Amino acid sequence: MTYDDFSKQDLVLLVCDLIDGLMQDDEEQAMIYLRDTCELNDEQLEFFGVSSSNN
Repeated sequence: MTYDDFSKQDLVLLVCDLIDGLMQDDEEQAMIYLRDTCELNDEQLEFFGVSSSNN
């Protein structure tokens, strides 16, 4: 299986589900991880349904 086997929509939905799971476990640590490790900015976080006021 390769990256090409997934549609962009499938990948976006997967990322949304993963972020939702992280936020449910520990919102503060999830935000640190998403910003520092994943290097997501406010605009990217908002795309995935994470409000920048959650930081």
